[in-house]
Amino acid sequence: MDTSTAPAGDAAITPASETAPVTSLLEATPSSEPSAPAAPAEKPEWLPDNFWREGQADYQALAKSYRGMQEILGRKSQSVLVPNEKSKPEEIAEFRKALGVPESPDDYLKSLKPEALPEGVQFDEAMAKQAAQLAHKHNIPPAAMKELAALQIGQVQAMAQASEQMVIQQLQAGKEQLQSEYGEKFGEKLDLAKRAAITAGIDPTARGFADPAMVKLAVWAAEQIAEDKLVSANASPMQVGKDRALDIIGNPENPLHRRYQEGDEDVVRQVRSYLSQR
Repeated sequence: MDTSTAPAGDAAITPASETAPVTSLLEATPSSEPSAPAAPAEKPEWLPDNFWREGQADYQALAKSYRGMQEILGRKSQSVLVPNEKSKPEEIAEFRKALGVPESPDDYLKSLKPEALPEGVQFDEAMAKQAAQLAHKHNIPPAAMKELAALQIGQVQAMAQASEQMVIQQLQAGKEQLQSEYGEKFGEKLDLAKRAAITAGIDPTARGFADPAMVKLAVWAAEQIAEDKLVSANASPMQVGKDRALDIIGNPENPLHRRYQEGDEDVVRQVRSYLSQR
């Protein structure tokens, strides 16, 4: 067909093959130029960095984290808060109840006092009450206080044993010193010291006689007293004390008798001390 003779109105008409859209892969003509790469995705602001991996959101890790958070919140909803200066009395009471803290400090005493005490250890009631008050003030559970009390008792026992061992060592050292000074008369001198102590109304087993100097002083005092004025080493210090008191009261020749009769406070106090010796 000769298009040069076509009517003017048909000049805008073009073949369908030139304008029809491609509807089949078989009709598509592959491009010789590669397509431009897609722009990298941006991390959303609300997503933490540890959930953004290799340009993608790690939704699986995010879901696990959310589940764990829900479990923690569930446990916290069933717990009690540690009280502070702004806590209400009922909140403090609830906290103490959760820990097992007793209502009164005196309730601690049952757990603080052990059924049996080691040798050389005594239970201090006053100290125990102070400890109970502190425990109640700071919300310490009774079980913890019981263990602390046991620890304290063990420490006191160790200290008592160490002190006892030290006394034994001191006595042994003092004995060796006196034996060195008195030689063969060691036993005789100790007997004199004991008699002097009992004559004076002093218990010869008193701690003061653990010092060699005190023993030597007692020996010296005994040697200044007439033999018939010294009591037997087998006499009781208590009886000697009472005898001395009675002698002051009833013996006019006793130098303290007159002062006692006149009501001298020092002598009266001394007589009372002799009578109260046990």
